[in-house]
Amino acid sequence: MSPGDKFGVNLAVAADGAALSITEEPNLKNANLVLSFRQEKGMMLFTIENRTEHWLAYEAGIRVPKRDGLYKTSVMPLGPLLSNVESWPHPINQLALKNFSFTEKPGGKPAKKKGTQTGEQTTEADRRVPHFLASLARSGPFLPR
Repeated sequence: MSPGDKFGVNLAVAADGAALSITEEPNLKNANLVLSFRQEKGMMLFTIENRTEHWLAYEAGIRVPKRDGLYKTSVMPLGPLLSNVESWPHPINQLALKNFSFTEKPGGKPAKKKGTQTGEQTTEADRRVPHFLASLARSGPFLPR
């Protein structure tokens, strides 16, 4: 995401139960996840609104001016039907998000469907990510801070 971006996506458990599918939802009112990234008074602010009935975990990386690569940054798991704002006191050129997963509790392991094993969370989802998220979902490992 770049500063000024705001969009909605829908997350759903894939048919095999092992991965989340991510699809673009142009109408923000119908999206079950709304993401925005902006600069305000010298701060970078990322807002995430979870409209699902599940805890949501994900990973984030940032690209900052005058440095190459994406650097891992900490983000908090998000409870069902809640919003959260993450902030940074310095400029950020890009915010990358990946490895979205539903969890049974805050910071917990990915939720398992009965009779299935939970594997890598991005394999199936990477194939169905909308074009504007494709490079973010497949951004690979983040560099250490």
